[in-house]
Amino acid sequence: MRNVRFAELFEFMVVADQHSFTRAAALLGISTATLGETIRAIEDRAGLRLLDRTRRSVAPTPAGERLLERLRPLLRGLQSALEEVQR
Repeated sequence: MRNVRFAELFEFMVVADQHSFTRAAALLGISTATLGETIRAIEDRAGLRLLDRTRRSVAPTPAGERLLERLRPLLRGLQSALEEVQR
């Protein structure tokens, strides 16, 4: 995956954790449309679907779940490091 930013990966993780674009967008303070565009862009660059979408929920695909297993500790560690530096 080329040119994927920290914020995009974090947004992907939040959508997967919330099982909802609407709830994730509210938590992130961005529009649902913007969030949907970000996820589509990540999937396009990766060349695979990371989330299965229905009208009522969102769930990671097997590929999305594998990515999340690797991303969660990295993103949380990075977020923690940034918070620590800001103190």
